Amino acid sequence: MTTDILLIRHGQASFGAQNYDVLSEQGQRQAEVLAAHLKESAEAPLDRVIHGTLTRQRDTAAAYLRQPQVVDTSRQQEHPGFNEFQAEHIVRHYLPRVIRQQPELGQLLTGENGFHRNFQPLLLATLGSWQSCEFPRDDLESWPAFRQRVRNAMADILADARPGERIGVFTSGGVIAVLLQQVLGTDDSLLRHLNYRIANASVSCLTHEQGQLHLAYFNNYSHLQPADLVTFR
Repeated sequence: MTTDILLIRHGQASFGAQNYDVLSEQGQRQAEVLAAHLKESAEAPLDRVIHGTLTRQRDTAAAYLRQPQVVDTSRQQEHPGFNEFQAEHIVRHYLPRVIRQQPELGQLLTGENGFHRNFQPLLLATLGSWQSCEFPRDDLESWPAFRQRVRNAMADILADARPGERIGVFTSGGVIAVLLQQVLGTDDSLLRHLNYRIANASVSCLTHEQGQLHLAYFNNYSHLQPADLVTFR
């Protein structure tokens, strides 16, 4: 019998606001629709609910735990290993060096709020430098450290996973990409390929059987489509 591990991305955060790490109004609606979907798509609530320490992850999990007949049956755990990488810090640290190599990127910073308005291409431009461990900083988690942290967090879950369990991990896109890289055996570029392709409040599923992790499905957000709630940031 397999153990199902649902990798659930948090609802939309408040990008561009003073505090990014809170669910936007859209994100709150996504979390509520997701919660109903998780409860209705299975005969029983999740056996375990695990989330990182970030507010957007915790609040997305809380929407599920508020569902009737869920809170008394699901074991809840907070695990910092499932926190996202420091995206804005990465961009601000590496961008000046990347712009010297690709001056055209500097144009993305022009105009009102250019940094946040063009954050996606700026992040993609700097992720490679971060992953290559160029110009490390003591206060910025490195790519190898982030990748190992996520893998260790999953190992913690699997250490006491029971056959037949359904475990929900409420986390972020970068974490999900690292776990998919591990399962599929791909190289580090998968993080860049999947960045902004994993929908908010989407569900991916890994199965664990006989010591092996396998991908069951990826990036299901069909529950959001009827309500026109699909977003990727």
